[in-house]
Amino acid sequence: MIASGHLERVSLEIFHPLTGSLIFRWDMDVVYGWSTSGDGSFWTDTDQLKYHIRKAGMAPSDAKYSLLMKNRPGYAQVSGWGSTEYRSTDGMTRQSLGLTIEHYGLGAGTAYWRRSSC
Repeated sequence: MIASGHLERVSLEIFHPLTGSLIFRWDMDVVYGWSTSGDGSFWTDTDQLKYHIRKAGMAPSDAKYSLLMKNRPGYAQVSGWGSTEYRSTDGMTRQSLGLTIEHYGLGAGTAYWRRSSC
């Protein structure tokens, strides 16, 4: 799905094991800008990611995790994968970190969802 350009977002949902309510969600929006010149490079802003993971706080040790892939229309079906819905982000705020990963013109902008302060 990366080679075809159909992968749009990868999300990690961290949720309460009994209620199913969202604790955190991390989104990586895939950005395509292929380059055919040079050897390219790969970078990840690990300092920025570490800072924001600490800032978001720890998930409870009994939390459950779900990995979701959002695709653009026209993507090829993958055997064993099915459709699902995102958990509700009501009462949460999205914090954008900007572009945090880049390789050969393929990048990912990262954001996370956290509980809104009252």
